[in-house]
Amino acid sequence: MNETGHDKSGSIPVRYDKRFGRQHMLRNVVLAIPPVIIFAVLWQRGEETDSTTWLLSGFFVLWIAGWILADVFYFKRYRCPACGATIRQPTIVSRKPGDPIRYYCRKCEVEWDTRLRESGEI
Repeated sequence: MNETGHDKSGSIPVRYDKRFGRQHMLRNVVLAIPPVIIFAVLWQRGEETDSTTWLLSGFFVLWIAGWILADVFYFKRYRCPACGATIRQPTIVSRKPGDPIRYYCRKCEVEWDTRLRESGEI
């Protein structure tokens, strides 16, 4: 490695962001709890269709839509673990299934590997 942190071939160093994957998983588990509870209550109510059912159904749909938007926002505002800079786009913008989700920090000249992979769904 030279003084810029690049190896002799001039390639960009890749470091693993240990917190990102754990935060992402924990956040998704926490966000999954309310819709699971709402779904269980709706299931328990059976075929009752009163205003409570419609209200719970609306909350369920809004929560899922908000969850999807939060996930999109989460991946568009990655923070560099070293310097705290906000990185708005992953290194590979058009990923294929199995591609790593990485972000390049221009300040640190490091590519951060989130240890997450593109799922190929949706």
